[in-house]
Amino acid sequence: MPILSESRNDERVELRWSFARSIDEIWTGLTDPRFLPLWIGQPVETDLTAGGRFVIDHGDGALSRNQLLEVQRPHLLVMTWEFPDEPVSHIRIDLTAQDDVTTTAQLVHSGLGELTANYRIGWVTHFTYLEAAVDGSPLPGEQFWNLYATLTALGQ
Repeated sequence: MPILSESRNDERVELRWSFARSIDEIWTGLTDPRFLPLWIGQPVETDLTAGGRFVIDHGDGALSRNQLLEVQRPHLLVMTWEFPDEPVSHIRIDLTAQDDVTTTAQLVHSGLGELTANYRIGWVTHFTYLEAAVDGSPLPGEQFWNLYATLTALGQ
């Protein structure tokens, strides 16, 4: 896991991750409906324009219903995060090309309150899956919660 940095406080989770892929490849991984099931969940609605809806089925009827607030392809996604039984929070993902084959992603998930610890591990797990997907070696979806539990046990 190429985590460059990560932090959390009572309000937000921040994660910086280095991908050995071009910015366009990472953008495609983040936004293309063919890639979404490989790292975050089954897309239900993917209007990836400012004001558009981004709905993901995470399994067992858990839908995140999100609105895109800002989209600047291939550099920026800003959206609400509306997960069942949680307060509405916000996600910002900035992509920066370091060179033709390396991209840094900075994720800031704010408005989390007491959920920051869970989301920190969750985003590390999701970015691990995203990295494998864009590398062409997707991880088995049924192993997601095992990896999450392992990272939790390690205090990651």
